[in-house]
This record gives sequence, C-alpha cells and structure tokens, in this order.
Amino acid sequence: KYFGVEGHMGGKIIYWEKDSLFLQQALERGEVVVALVDIPGSKSDVCIPFLQRAFRMPLGPWQLARETGSAIGGFVCLYEKPGVYRVVCTGPGDVDPTNPAATMRPVYTFLEGWIRMTPERWLAADQLPGYGRKV
Repeated sequence: KYFGVEGHMGGKIIYWEKDSLFLQQALERGEVVVALVDIPGSKSDVCIPFLQRAFRMPLGPWQLARETGSAIGGFVCLYEKPGVYRVVCTGPGDVDPTNPAATMRPVYTFLEGWIRMTPERWLAADQLPGYGRKV
C-alpha cells in the first residue's frame, strides 16, 4: 500500500530498517522525511498515553530526528471528496534528546484529537492490540 502512494508524494518509500542511512543523509541535507509509523514499537519500553491506554512507542522517528538535529511533527491526511484530500500538520517540535515520550507526546495528542473528532474516518483497530503494554 505504501508504494502505491510513492508517485503522489514526489519522493520515494524507504524502509527505516533497511536504509536508515539514506533517511539520515536526507535530513542532514535539510530534506523532509515522513515516517509512517503504523506498527508497534515491539522492542521499545517507552510508553505514551494514547486513547486511554499506554502504547509502546516506535522509537525510529525520534532517534532519526535526534541524530540529525531535525524537528519532529505529525500530520493527518483527510478525505474531502473524490480526488481531493486535505493535509493538516502540527508545527515542528523540538526533540528532547533524553526523553522520547516528551518529544512525541504532542504528536500523539494531535493524532488522538483527530481520531476523537472523526472516529468514523479511522480504521486501525487491528493495529492497536500490538501497542499495548501492561503497566
């Protein structure tokens, strides 16, 4: 599904796990990297409150931003009508180099707000159990 959007983004799809150096170099050149993080941070022990639970946070985007001195933010892409979409973004946020949860909390709060405003537009229920952590 991700390669299907590649032509619409004016860029290319890169897997973090396979070519993190490419992404790091792009950020160091001042380019924008969009991270699609839809899998749980299975190796992460950093949890963040999201939808009234604690979820394991994927650390890749935070690590990449920290290593390159980049800002971090979130976005949603909203369907308006056939062929028309609207992208809403947070402002760029500073990265706390010692606290990924503090860095990412505003992004998760932003995403949760959109999910709660328009719950009928979101289909990720199959992903949510993998993020859970007993605390």
